[in-house]
Amino acid sequence: NFESEIDADDLRYAIEYGKKKGVRVFISTARIVKEVKNLRTDLAPDGFLVANLGVLYSLHRSGAAPVIIDYPLNVFNVITMEYLLNYGQRVTLSPELTLTEIKNLPRFGSTECIVHGLFPLMVSEHGLVEGLFPGDRTHDICLKDEKGFVFPVKTDSRGRTYIMNSR
Repeated sequence: NFESEIDADDLRYAIEYGKKKGVRVFISTARIVKEVKNLRTDLAPDGFLVANLGVLYSLHRSGAAPVIIDYPLNVFNVITMEYLLNYGQRVTLSPELTLTEIKNLPRFGSTECIVHGLFPLMVSEHGLVEGLFPGDRTHDICLKDEKGFVFPVKTDSRGRTYIMNSR
């Protein structure tokens, strides 16, 4: 499950384990949030990875642990970066940026970027796979663009659809 809820006891254990090992632990928040509640600031993580403006606003108002702006907020220019840095310690740059574009942004504030991995490019609340292939979850589903890049399509237990990075 890509953005499933984790039991509070498991989350507490993970945070404590990370701290014992000398690792900073950040809670990644969901991209689709219908109602902002139960952000678990009481568990004392080192901070939050935020991918939703409503969650960002709520965490900012609560004065909770530090915030890192996550890649789904699509930071691709100085204006967006400077604005979001008012609410977070640093921003994760959009994975669509070129190396030249990435090189020019850090001088405006603290940044990080994704350099590899199969990560969701898009999340839909709707079960697109189930709509196209009812009852058939035995096959791998992919989208192929005009350049030949293949994007894996996944679903979670809530029926949400995730279109993953092609590379």
